[in-house]
Formats: sequence, C-alpha cells, structure tokens
Amino acid sequence: MYNSQLYIERCISSILTQTYDQVEILVVDDGSIDNSADIIKKIQQENGKLKYFYQQNSGPGMARNKAIQESKGKYLLFVDADDYLSEDYIECMVESAEMNKSELVVAGYTLAYADARKQVQVVPEKYEKNVAEEWVYRISACCSRLYLKEFWLRNSLEFNEEKGARAEDVPIALYSNAMARNISIVKNAGYFYYQHQESAMHQKKKVIFQFPYRSFSEMYQKVKKQSFHNSEAYFNIGVIKFLAQFAFSIYRKADLEEKKRFKEYVEELLQEDWTAIIAEWKMYRRRIQFPILHKIAIELFLLKYK
Repeated sequence: MYNSQLYIERCISSILTQTYDQVEILVVDDGSIDNSADIIKKIQQENGKLKYFYQQNSGPGMARNKAIQESKGKYLLFVDADDYLSEDYIECMVESAEMNKSELVVAGYTLAYADARKQVQVVPEKYEKNVAEEWVYRISACCSRLYLKEFWLRNSLEFNEEKGARAEDVPIALYSNAMARNISIVKNAGYFYYQHQESAMHQKKKVIFQFPYRSFSEMYQKVKKQSFHNSEAYFNIGVIKFLAQFAFSIYRKADLEEKKRFKEYVEELLQEDWTAIIAEWKMYRRRIQFPILHKIAIELFLLKYK
C-alpha cells in the first residue's frame, strides 16, 4: 500500500467478504504520506484478520517480501491496494490448488476502467504440462497467482527491488513456471485490475524505466542450473516473449545508453542458448496461443538481437 486512501477500503472489503474466509490479511504500508494508514488502522480495530506493517518507502517488492516473512498461511496471494476481488476469487484459487496439489495456480483478471464504461477480461484457456503451457507465460503478474508457501520457501524466492525497474515479479513467474509442480489454471477473471490515471501502467506520459537486469539474470541462471520440472522449450519461449515485450518499451521510451545496455545484456544472457531458442520458436510458433502482436514482437526481437 502506498498513498492509496482512495482505494484501500474497497480493496480490503473485497477480501473480507470472500466466500472463502480462512484468510490472513497483511497490509504493508510502503511509506504512505496520505490517510491510508488511518483507514487501515480503523478497519483493524474491527477485524482481527488484518495485520498492519509500516516500512520506509522501498517499493512493492520489499513490501511483498515483508508480508511473506510475517505470513502464517499455507498459500500466498498478492493484491495491489487499488485493486479488488470478486467474492469467490480466493475460493476458486484454493479449491484448484487443493484438488490438484498445485504449487502454483494461475487465474485471469479484469481490466476495470475508472470511467466505468468498459471492462476487459483476460481468462486463461488451458494448461497441459509439456503440451500447452503458454497461458502461464501470458499471465505473469504476481497478482493473478496463488503460490504454495512451502514451494516459495523451499526455492528461496524473493522479490528483488531494483531502483527504476519495472516488472519485478516476472522473473519469479518465469522460475515458477519452470519449476512448480502440478500447475493449474482457473477460468476466473475475478481479480479487478483497476485502471486509473495514477496507476503505474495507465500513465500516458513518457515514463523512463529500466529492465530488472539483476533479478532476471539471477532467476534465469537459477533455472538453468536445475532439472526442469515443466517444459524447457516453453520456458525459453517465455523468456524471449518477455524480453521482446520489454525491447519494444525500451525502443519507444529509453535513451541510447539504455538501449545499448539492454542489447549487450541480452547478447550476454542468451549467448549459449540462441541456437536452441530459435529452433524451439520455429517449432512452436504456429501452434502456440500468443496474441499475433506478441508473435510479431518475438520475430522482430530475434532478428534484431541475434
């Protein structure tokens, strides 16, 4: 939570009214200077399920790490302070995890716009190990995922916060896609990703940000040093998909120095894997369920950076 006084009460209310009520709510205040803390403390007086923690402004990654350290539950589910949930969202996620003994469950989401004139749903269609794994690479934000906490701890996962970087949750998603056992998906778009002028992904101005260089390299190497539990081919394709999407953002927004840094980084990161990656992409590109623009971005990325 950071300066979320307009949204935090709605967010917490949507969690407290879930059909699945065995929840522990941990709110980490990332140095808010508005009235967010007062709102949370008032709710806390009325409901013992809520725990409040304060930290100096350090970013969402460090806030999530703090919550994980303090959590007591079996599963981890992340919710941003300006977003909210449908009443059955957690129940659907937990039921799927329990039924399939899943270490990772991935659900859909709904883009809910502030002007209330439209909503856009993204719903995963299927997941089949080694056959159809693309949807877990299409939905990578931690807010659409339920993690078994034991999996998280066993693999020593944590969010790395790099100054100026975005998408700090994607490296963890890539690792989990490759290593989590019994991954399952839920055809539920009950996570409402609220789009407003102040939200990070809805700003129209030219925001300069950088790739999560360190954390991406760490997770990539961490995966490569182990035996894959799920498809290595889909992992490699997921890696270039994310790199291609970021390359597009860097091309539009970054200066020449940052573009050069990113190019050198990609070449070094993938120098031993290019041949296998290109062969796998050629094999899967016609059948893989990626949006056409994502496929074009990958093709352009391979042409430019190889």
